[in-house]
Amino acid sequence: MTSVSPRPTDATLSVTKAARMLGVHPNTIRAWSDEGRLRYYRINPRGDRRYRLGDLQRFLAAAAGGPVEAAAGTAHPHVAGRKGVDGRAAQARQPALIVLPGINDGLERERRERDLQLLTELATVAGRAGTDVGGGVDEVLTAAVEAIHDTYDLHLVGVWEVRGASLVPRAVAGPLTVRLVELPRTFGTPGAALNSAEGRSFELDPVAPVGGGNRPEIAAVIPGERGAWGVLVVVGAGRGSLTETDGDVVVAAAEAVAAAVRAARAADEISHQLHRADALRRVAGDIGTRLDLDQILAGLVEHAMVLFEADRAAVFLQNREGKAVAEVSRGLSAAYLNAVRDFPAKSLPTAAVAARRPLFATSYRDDPRGVAVRAAVVQEGFDTICTAPFLDGDETLGLLNVYHDRPHEWTDDELDTMAALAMHASVAINTPRNYTQIATWAAHLQSIQQLGTRLSRRDRPRDRGRAPPADRLAQRPRLSPVRPGPGADRDQGPGG
Repeated sequence: MTSVSPRPTDATLSVTKAARMLGVHPNTIRAWSDEGRLRYYRINPRGDRRYRLGDLQRFLAAAAGGPVEAAAGTAHPHVAGRKGVDGRAAQARQPALIVLPGINDGLERERRERDLQLLTELATVAGRAGTDVGGGVDEVLTAAVEAIHDTYDLHLVGVWEVRGASLVPRAVAGPLTVRLVELPRTFGTPGAALNSAEGRSFELDPVAPVGGGNRPEIAAVIPGERGAWGVLVVVGAGRGSLTETDGDVVVAAAEAVAAAVRAARAADEISHQLHRADALRRVAGDIGTRLDLDQILAGLVEHAMVLFEADRAAVFLQNREGKAVAEVSRGLSAAYLNAVRDFPAKSLPTAAVAARRPLFATSYRDDPRGVAVRAAVVQEGFDTICTAPFLDGDETLGLLNVYHDRPHEWTDDELDTMAALAMHASVAINTPRNYTQIATWAAHLQSIQQLGTRLSRRDRPRDRGRAPPADRLAQRPRLSPVRPGPGADRDQGPGG
């Protein structure tokens, strides 16, 4: 291995650029460098390799069998024959000084092969999405950025997901010391790509670099079903390692990544639907068999947070005065609960009660339906709310509210699950009330039956002899008095 320090100012070609110039794979350049056949220089603490144009030209000249000086740019005298100067013979023996069209053709051919190889690999990643081999969205993104990074020997490849006004890092391939961070949606190259009509951006010397250092960056939008899903960012190994023409490949790679993400999300959605169906069945069985209202509501909140991966949740019941009482809550402050207890007219829960179905809102602080509670929402700090009313005919029993701190676009399937959960909760809330009412009715009926039994016993003939003496006297038949005839002796008894 040959290394020179300090590095010459013209040693600016990366491994990838050197490979393109010589028409070989970057791994071949590394192998030649390690064998000492190709001169290179180390830069930065990580030790990236850089090459000089003159060294590459001399290497080509040596490989072609000509004098090394020719590659350095010296003039070649015509070769004199026995009959004088033979320009054609000299030209035939003159070595190539720089990369000739044949070399360029080979470079383009190899580049096309590498591009096709990358797209094929990304298609394979998309085909395996959602399986035990391919994994979910995170595994798919990791496999995609690693494939792009290894194919072109880039400094860094990263994927950010668009979430509201932020770019959330999802996957990265590059130096182990690099850690992606959350960025504003308008930041640097990815922000420029999102604002571009073409969905791409190239910056040779970015003002706000993503990968750090003076390295060129290309960003391409990863399309989604409702606009941009995210951004693919490619950072070159050094100055001159990327050009605008590389943007076409990055855009194609971003579209392939989008297909892989869609496949993984579809598989995840199917898995989530099966999980929700099973969980909803267990929830209905759990809360439907309890008679303690506090236990029912606590279980309802816990199940809702797990089902929808929520950060906060609460169950509000409407009392006789029409106020919303938070019977059970998780992650909500007392100030917020007190601010919403009066069922404000301009609030999403009131709109859900009027619509008689679940409703959700992202960026609730800016939603016109929540203007009456905006100050409380800002103070609480959550982003998304979904609320479902508990209905019993025309009567509103209460509400189930689920909150997410980050933007969460509720799908139709999630809203249907929320509605089913609220329906089961309404039945479960009514069960203790109905049980208490039935128990009261049963007690009254039992008292009536006992009274009827006592009354019926008094009318039975066999019970008459057991009556008190006064009653028995009252039950004796009365005899009519015998009046004596005229002249009869009043002192003489009957038969006397």
